[in-house]
Amino acid sequence: MISESFDVRDESGIEEDSELLAGERAEEYHEKADRARELLNRIDVMIAVGALRRDGLHEEAEMFEVDEHAFGELTSRGYRTLKDGTGA
Repeated sequence: MISESFDVRDESGIEEDSELLAGERAEEYHEKADRARELLNRIDVMIAVGALRRDGLHEEAEMFEVDEHAFGELTSRGYRTLKDGTGA
């Protein structure tokens, strides 16, 4: 899998450190970049959920998995409550 990431660059003759404008990138680059973003997001979720469960926050972990936005709102309210007592 890792070696596949170098195939596009090798086949195109692009040097390793060169920068390309978005329009100059091969379609395959975009597909692989999208897949990499998707995988990194899934890894982030796994790490966050694992940390929450490890700390006994099972309901919060479930919320994070189901609705990350709602979880973010909950943590923002909690932060504001701790910071300045508003929480709303």
